[in-house]
Amino acid sequence: MKNISVEEFKEMQKNGEDFFLLDVRTKSEWDGGHIDGSIQLSVSAVQAQIENIIPDKHTPVVIYCATGSRSLIAATFMQMMGYTDVTNMEGGYMEYRS
Repeated sequence: MKNISVEEFKEMQKNGEDFFLLDVRTKSEWDGGHIDGSIQLSVSAVQAQIENIIPDKHTPVVIYCATGSRSLIAATFMQMMGYTDVTNMEGGYMEYRS
């Protein structure tokens, strides 16, 4: 698993890199604002549902939450499940917005 800063993530966006953007906050948090192009799946549902959403375990995935702690948990779950290209965005949505 890799960790990237919000600045590195914005650079990836700017460069048009191809990745799946996963928001692991709650639906109500997501409804209150999110990064364009993200798909919401609460951290508590990752283990049960991620294979339905991202069946290819080699898909590049960037995960974020509010501050970076839940996304780290989700990234760890995904790695344990065999996902090979998982990146955690440190600082999360709070830093992205600032």
